[in-house]
Amino acid sequence: MLKLKNVSKIYNNQKVLDNISLDLREKELVIILGESGSGKSTLLNIISAIEKPDSGDIIFGTENLIKINNKKLDYYRNNYIDYIFQSYNLINYLNILDNIILSSKIKKNKIKDNDIKEVLNKLRIDKVAKNDILTLSGGETQRGAIARTLLNNSKILLCDEPTGAVDSKNSLNIMNILKEISKEKLVIVVTHNESLAKKFAKRIIKIKDGKIIKDTDPYISNSKLKVNLKRNKLSYISTLNMSMKNMKFKKMRTFLTMLAFSIGLISLSLVLSISSGFNKEIEKFEKETLFNYPLIISKENISIDNIFNIDNNNYKENYINITDNAYTVTNNIDEALIKKIDNLDKNNIEGISYIKNIDQSINEYLIDNPGKNFFNLLKGSYPINKTEVMLMISDKNSINQTLANYLDIESIKFDEIINKKVKINNKTFIITGLVKSNNEFYKESYGIIYNKEAFNEEITDVLIFPNSYESKLIIKEKLNDYNIIDESSSVINVVQNFVKGVSYILMAFSIISLIVSIIMIAVISYISVIERTREIGILKSIGANSKDIKRLFLSENIIIGLLSSLLTIKIVTELQNVINNFVYKKIAINNIVDFNFSIITFIILVSISLSYLSGLIPARIASRKKVIDILNSSR
Repeated sequence: MLKLKNVSKIYNNQKVLDNISLDLREKELVIILGESGSGKSTLLNIISAIEKPDSGDIIFGTENLIKINNKKLDYYRNNYIDYIFQSYNLINYLNILDNIILSSKIKKNKIKDNDIKEVLNKLRIDKVAKNDILTLSGGETQRGAIARTLLNNSKILLCDEPTGAVDSKNSLNIMNILKEISKEKLVIVVTHNESLAKKFAKRIIKIKDGKIIKDTDPYISNSKLKVNLKRNKLSYISTLNMSMKNMKFKKMRTFLTMLAFSIGLISLSLVLSISSGFNKEIEKFEKETLFNYPLIISKENISIDNIFNIDNNNYKENYINITDNAYTVTNNIDEALIKKIDNLDKNNIEGISYIKNIDQSINEYLIDNPGKNFFNLLKGSYPINKTEVMLMISDKNSINQTLANYLDIESIKFDEIINKKVKINNKTFIITGLVKSNNEFYKESYGIIYNKEAFNEEITDVLIFPNSYESKLIIKEKLNDYNIIDESSSVINVVQNFVKGVSYILMAFSIISLIVSIIMIAVISYISVIERTREIGILKSIGANSKDIKRLFLSENIIIGLLSSLLTIKIVTELQNVINNFVYKKIAINNIVDFNFSIITFIILVSISLSYLSGLIPARIASRKKVIDILNSSR
């Protein structure tokens, strides 16, 4: 079945194997004897394909192992090789039972629970099957390593000094088991114990200075075994299960890593949540409170919206640049506009005010009456004809000195202003009512409220008061040919732009924190690779391929990312309640922190993605480690 032809291996200019030729049967117990440094362990490594010879051929059935690529060599070990090491080589964070079934999972061998129990009982380790490896004796650990091989259907079992670290009684037990196994497969044992070899093996091969000096039962192979080098891989579930157990084994390090990563995620979550909450509260304020601010169509006016639309690149150095006022908007207020306004759906309009160019000295205090529903009457009565006006005072019962001088009044009682005459643009009017506005737009305003029929002067501004936020949008759409000033939206836009700018700055600090976290996770992942070099060697020697190793380390990082995001969600949710309650008590804003589903989803994706990226290089390093280098370094 297995043939070695003229195999040689050189280390440090010294031949460890010198032109070895050897044929091995499909079922037999072969013991290789030799002193330390004679080349027997190297021969075992070459047979298992964890080490390549410098020359010669290794024929396994129909395949020459020297001529196939590393992937197929992984498949060869996965499908046909089992290994028992002198140092046991069990994975510490898995118990005996997990170690036993791991190899079967990699090799895709379906094993029954009864078969597992039988093997555990046979090797007398059934009572310690679920104990931690570090609590077991040397004999129990070695029998666990043997149990791992008994449940597999591999064609070849390689044993490197399997009795070297156990007492004589356990040595006999182990050799009896290996002899029994050799009835079903090829078992090759490397040892220096000649008396043990003579007692159990018919075929003993002695090696000295890298050469075979004796073979008690030579054989010439004619086997044409068809070799199927198919790919088996450790399932995703098994990989995740191993990752979780290793993280549990190192739970303190895992928790500290999660906590450190969460700090960056928490800061990013809070920035996004506060930005979202603030914007939603502003939009809510606009829709519920500021919707009744008027839409203004002016002949000429200043719009703060254009502050953010100035293109400084249009200005030339060393030239006198001639530009329009960047903040000014203009409209042609004519009959066509008035007709359009008259045709608007009155169900969307609370009132309309036409501001006219009447008297420049007090024009800003002259207000066309948009409707009775805009005012609360304090004294007197509403005007019934165009010669009657009302005086509007602010919510603090005040007007300014300019308007007071114009009215020729000092501080007077409410009653005394009623029926007072006032001259506006050479026309005499009577003040019939004293009012305050119940509209948010006029809340701090004061002035003389007149009827639009009272004056025929030019209209300079039209104020359209929507009765809802939705109505405002409809009116703006109907009058989209005009430059409309929406002061509430303009203020909201300014605030939102400011919040956005602050959010970007805070987000930059959060990203810096995340970058530090990524570097930290990458370093911890690399340390983990170094610490678990022996584990990588074990996994590869029992059939795991490079992708399995890479996936194992990456899955741990992904789990850390996921757990970090869950920890972040928990902490931010608690902080959200605390901050929102505090802010509400101070400034009566309900939900300044809005940690919503979109942000939660984003944080989870960012956390998993960043943890995955931080583990790529360490996982790649782990997957590229050579088994022989690992095993040699662990001796």
